[in-house]
Amino acid sequence: MHTLGIFVEGGEILVALIHSDKKKIKVDLLRSFPIEPGIDVKPLYIMKSLLAGRNPTLVSGLNAWEVFIREISFKLSKKRAILATLPFQAESFLPYPLDKSILIPFIKGSKVNLFSTSHETLENHLKSLNNLDVDPHIVSCTPQALNRFGQFLYPQLSSFLFFHFSAQKGFFGLVIDKKVVLSQTLNSIKDLDRALEFLKQKAPGPLPKEVVVTGAVIHAEALKNSFDVLVNPEMAPYAIPLGLAIDGNIQNTNSVQFRQGPFASIDLVKKRSKKFLHCAVICGTLTLLTWALGTFYIHQREKALTGGNGSLEEKILTLEKTLSKEKTQFPFLPNVPKVSDFLSYLSTHPKLPGINIKNIEYSLVKYPKLGISSEGYKVKVSMEFTAPTPRQAREFREALEKDSIVDKKEEISWKISQETYATSFFLMRTNE
Repeated sequence: MHTLGIFVEGGEILVALIHSDKKKIKVDLLRSFPIEPGIDVKPLYIMKSLLAGRNPTLVSGLNAWEVFIREISFKLSKKRAILATLPFQAESFLPYPLDKSILIPFIKGSKVNLFSTSHETLENHLKSLNNLDVDPHIVSCTPQALNRFGQFLYPQLSSFLFFHFSAQKGFFGLVIDKKVVLSQTLNSIKDLDRALEFLKQKAPGPLPKEVVVTGAVIHAEALKNSFDVLVNPEMAPYAIPLGLAIDGNIQNTNSVQFRQGPFASIDLVKKRSKKFLHCAVICGTLTLLTWALGTFYIHQREKALTGGNGSLEEKILTLEKTLSKEKTQFPFLPNVPKVSDFLSYLSTHPKLPGINIKNIEYSLVKYPKLGISSEGYKVKVSMEFTAPTPRQAREFREALEKDSIVDKKEEISWKISQETYATSFFLMRTNE
């Protein structure tokens, strides 16, 4: 997948073309086009030969001063509840009406990292690019671009500061755990001390030691006394379009996309629909192929089982008839009442009211063993209970001895110890 980041800064159009190879970002091209009065510059037309056959996704970005970024803490923990409450919370601090805004929340636990802009800002951005014959599929923002740029060049960093110096307006910000939590405009290099003080006051903790410097890197010297300055002179001028391209290429849960709802790119929707249709065709073909191979395999196995004589159903019917005529020395499944059967019988016994059963033991004392298949199944039940009167205990005992569930050919024992009665007996096999 190829992605082209586009950014207009000062008197230049800056572009970066990248592609992903096995989830790794590869930079194909970094280029700038000067904007001169009276000359109609169309970057995509100029790059037509370079872009032939690649059909890249176009990504642009709003400037830092066109985007509102804030970290909000909630007392809620469920994502659905936070999303329901967020608009009311955001309305209190947004510099534009809520119904004219685009909100992009990134939720982690009870904290929300909110990116927002206004409809008017996005519309103006798209109009300015349309004058260059550019209709971006994705609109991100410059703070997010420098976040992606820093992670791309310095993957060992999850938190860092960034400063972008420009001949006109610059900006700076703070990344914590790979998310932009602060961003502010830098009008002039003279405001650097004020910017650092702002970061110290607004940061949720100590400032990171590393600072990524982009744009006019000549100003990086002013930061070297306080921070570990990271500069890549070759890529620094193209940091924003490169970061925008990376953000559009990755498109994960941390990506920024302001083109949504009524502002969504029709071309991007078509591209994704085409991709989905392509995947659906591949999945359908694989399903059909799997079914055909499975049917062939089953047919071959059936042929092997039947020896080529008759169908598998006929063979099974023949085997079932043969097995039904053969008598086994013992049933394959236990032919004695199960625990649940016995407990159900006991709980509904007419003589049970008033009887307090203290203990029941259900033991499978005999069962078929390997090499002794004629053993059969045999269950012994031992029970202890108390009764209000000796007469009621005797009636309960006599009822048990007469019940069909008890094997009367086996020993039935009774013991009396003070007020507790104990009995043991064997359960009747169901085929007897």
